[in-house]
Amino acid sequence: MNVKRKAWIARHFLRWVKFTLVCVLLLSLPMFYLNMKPYRVMPKSFIYDDGWQHRGVCNFSKISAAQITTLHDTDFDLNMFVHNPKMDQISEILYHSNNLKDVPSAKLVKAFLDVFTDIDYVIDIGAHIGSISILSAMMGKKVVAIDADKENLNLLCSSVVNSSLQKNVVIIHGVVGMSHKAVTWAYQTNGNHSGNYVDTKDITWSQKSGSNWRLEGRAPFMMDNMMDMLPNMSASNVFVSIDVNGYENIVLSGAHLFFKKTKVRGVLINFKYHKSKPSGSFIVQILKKTGLHPYCYLNNTLVNLEKYKISDWPDQIMWI
Repeated sequence: MNVKRKAWIARHFLRWVKFTLVCVLLLSLPMFYLNMKPYRVMPKSFIYDDGWQHRGVCNFSKISAAQITTLHDTDFDLNMFVHNPKMDQISEILYHSNNLKDVPSAKLVKAFLDVFTDIDYVIDIGAHIGSISILSAMMGKKVVAIDADKENLNLLCSSVVNSSLQKNVVIIHGVVGMSHKAVTWAYQTNGNHSGNYVDTKDITWSQKSGSNWRLEGRAPFMMDNMMDMLPNMSASNVFVSIDVNGYENIVLSGAHLFFKKTKVRGVLINFKYHKSKPSGSFIVQILKKTGLHPYCYLNNTLVNLEKYKISDWPDQIMWI
């Protein structure tokens, strides 16, 4: 065989190898993209799939010093691991509450889920140690619990395992935002895990600076990304809780596809930081477009808030 013939065979062989590799890559790309896209933007998650997959979120070795508290209800008891109640504000409320109805947000969610029994998913953004997540899972709902504080998620993981709720709960360690652009997350180092927040124009670092605070850069993901991670959520009946200390409007800014593809039946939102700000009007505008209306409980009665000034609304608003 002459040299030219050998060179021709070598060139065509290399072309065939390249073509084969490209074909294999293209055929595998859709599944690879579907599987990996959520983890690119949500790199640390704790997901049940015939056994929990640890992705650097939960550290059960730190739970030995944690305390457990029980909230009683007529239907079930809610057992939860909490931080030191002398240091963490939300843990203090839960630890010193005997009944589920003593915790306002949990009471609202329980009342909602008792009426809207067809809810499939509960999305708990700013889950903290998971009172809403555990409650919803106990009521048989599929739960996606999201928090930026790993110490909160350690306790939430343990509460889920303690109540054998693994099959009902997906836990995600991350910040939810309007894009994937990096943000600054501020957290306390004094044992209080209840006031952590993301810097915005309305809530700035200068307002909460001090020796007990630390800053950390985070790459957010959007609510829209959950459509890739949990494709079964499409066309499902969904309830959303958003409590992220003034960042609620930003979270909603990244949820256009989410609201379009799912049937959002209700949203519980922390409105404390938005009553007299443009962000409050933005939240109202976004949620009204989805066909929801603002309510609160007053003396155990559901009250429509549309006839009241936004500045007079309570801290916790239930959109139905």
